Amino acid sequence: MPNELSSNALSSCGAQARELLANEPLVSEVHLYLLPLAAINSSQRALLLKCLSDDEQAKVGRYQPKSRNNALIVRAGLRHVLSLHRQSLHGTLSHETCLPEQWQFDYGKQGKPELTAAQYAQTGINFNLSHSGEWLLIGVLQAPTHGKRYALGVDIERRRDSTNIHTILKRYFAEAEISDLLALDASKQRDRFFDLWALKESYIKACGKGLAMVLASFSFDINAARHLQNSDSTDSTDSTSSTSSTSSINSSSNNSSQGPKIHSLSLDGLFGFNSAESGVVSVNSPEPVTPEPVSADIDYSPAQQAVMTRINRAESLNWLSVPLQLGLNAGSGLELELKQELEQAGCSEKADTAADNSWHSYLAQLDEQYRIGVSVGL
Repeated sequence: MPNELSSNALSSCGAQARELLANEPLVSEVHLYLLPLAAINSSQRALLLKCLSDDEQAKVGRYQPKSRNNALIVRAGLRHVLSLHRQSLHGTLSHETCLPEQWQFDYGKQGKPELTAAQYAQTGINFNLSHSGEWLLIGVLQAPTHGKRYALGVDIERRRDSTNIHTILKRYFAEAEISDLLALDASKQRDRFFDLWALKESYIKACGKGLAMVLASFSFDINAARHLQNSDSTDSTDSTSSTSSTSSINSSSNNSSQGPKIHSLSLDGLFGFNSAESGVVSVNSPEPVTPEPVSADIDYSPAQQAVMTRINRAESLNWLSVPLQLGLNAGSGLELELKQELEQAGCSEKADTAADNSWHSYLAQLDEQYRIGVSVGL
């Protein structure tokens, strides 16, 4: 398979991407909440445990002491973020808000959590979460109508020098992805690997099938995405009288605004560690929820502090919209299932390799070590 895409293929991908972005405003409604995973003390742990269900408390208790801290923050963080998001939409005194301990979850066959049918009918909230290294990432998508669930998957990946990327490539990546990666300079291959892994993880999580899905049955074309981004930057430069540097900045800003919105949260701010008032106000009482006084002695790493400061100032990342390709062979049952779905949708002529226009996938770099992948099925 050639390492370089033809100009016709790139032009076709660009046209499809422009049409998708123009016709699907829901992508920009994805909100990402970034929460640092840092050590908390026993009083803070006791406070967070109170919002968990009995089953969740039991699961947290089964973790080894070293992992128990993060497991607790992940579960309590999800509940508080859902309440915070709901509160931001409807206000603190609305009957539409929901306290952290009131959320109820069901789980798919591969363990993907979602709101129960009753709560989804009430709220229309789709969510997904991921954690890696020092960070917890929670994605939330508010459906315009509550009858239909949307597929949302998020993944945050830490770049690891110890990972044998070439062994994983051969087993889990599509031929096009492998070809494009190996065509890069050796110094750039590891970064491309984790970029692709974040995207692929976000897609299989959105589908709810996890690693039961054949990862080589689909691929992401980062080269085409960057070609499109550069092409849009050039078009913007040609159509304005501004200087070249100004046009480039504006183009980057406009591109990032099309992607998900990211918000940085601190543990003390979200959970109310640093005051007598929690981050979420009760709607059943005229007074704010007042947890037990807890000192905010959380020691965030310098890298965490830098990322939180940058996001809170910019309120955006430079998102790259990456086209998804379904590369279908008559091998596994999953591939046959995907092929049948394409044929039923009137895409039989593209059954061997087809762009899936019902999906939007985005990639951004958080810092030198972490990248974020987001996939939304609409």
